[in-house]
Amino acid sequence: MILTYAGAVDESPVAITEVGAELYQLPFWTPEFCAAIIRAAELVGFEPDPDDPVPGHEVSLAAISPALFGAVQNDIGARIWPQLEAVWPMIEYRGLRDAFVIRYLPGEQESLRSHHDIAQVSASVRLNDGYEGAALSFPRQGYDNAH
Repeated sequence: MILTYAGAVDESPVAITEVGAELYQLPFWTPEFCAAIIRAAELVGFEPDPDDPVPGHEVSLAAISPALFGAVQNDIGARIWPQLEAVWPMIEYRGLRDAFVIRYLPGEQESLRSHHDIAQVSASVRLNDGYEGAALSFPRQGYDNAH
């Protein structure tokens, strides 16, 4: 399987939108590229990490392809981070710690327990639609991505 970053992003200018206090939303990948990521993740397989404090059925982009992980890291630094710096001028880009695909299935894993990430910036990309559940909720800001 070959997975390149060609066609991953729409070349239109990135528009950042504030959706809640300290929460921003912006376009990330094309639907076609999201579908390719899902297929690649399914081929590699999803496994919970028993040492993860919030284990999920997931696979790292680096496990799918180190080149893919590098391309995502470069894209975020060049295309996304400047948008974030405009609203958070004190942040500093040092690359990605991790990026992974997590799968939610009825009867397998339907949610993650409530938690907070320790990263300076944390992001989530919805790879598909047409399902119920698996909403990312931010109780303090009164926002979720279910809509």
